[in-house]
Amino acid sequence: MSIWFRGQDKSILYHADNIWVEGNGINIETVGASIFRLGEYNSRTEAMQVLNMIQNQIETIEYFKFTGKDRDMPCPPFVFEMPPAGFSGEEEQRGPREVDLFRKVREYIRQDENYVPRKHETIGGMWTTDTWRKKGIVYQLTDEGYTSRIFSKELELDVIETMHGITWKNGDIKALEAAFLIVSKDKESDSNGNVRP
Repeated sequence: MSIWFRGQDKSILYHADNIWVEGNGINIETVGASIFRLGEYNSRTEAMQVLNMIQNQIETIEYFKFTGKDRDMPCPPFVFEMPPAGFSGEEEQRGPREVDLFRKVREYIRQDENYVPRKHETIGGMWTTDTWRKKGIVYQLTDEGYTSRIFSKELELDVIETMHGITWKNGDIKALEAAFLIVSKDKESDSNGNVRP
């Protein structure tokens, strides 16, 4: 692939071997096998739109090379500039409130009495998934503690937290708020007895 990328901050040009969407962002692997975050977007959908734009530019460049520089077609640019977050008009779908709420739900579930024992042994604890369950809401810790997941079939909720932030696989902030209300019942309440996230 002979295309260069200019990151969102416009300060560096990268030549990539691989490119992919992770969470709400676009990552690349360079020739030296280093991984960089090219851009962060308001949603996974917006990041996928950028990946589609990159694919279209690569296909145009390859067509141009294959056809032998068609005189009726202008030469496509060999540098793809990453658009800013929000270019698609979508509102930001994750932020501090979602991260804080995720962590509150995690705190209520991740108690010794909610731990679900593993049915297998591991060598050195590698590649394990630890699971806690409370009132139908499940919290899992995987990838040696780098990935957390909260899900519930009943609430149609599946949300993952990594070092890059929150990724919604299913559901939204309202489903996470419902999970909070379920797991925190009888714990925190205001003067009217309402539990608040």
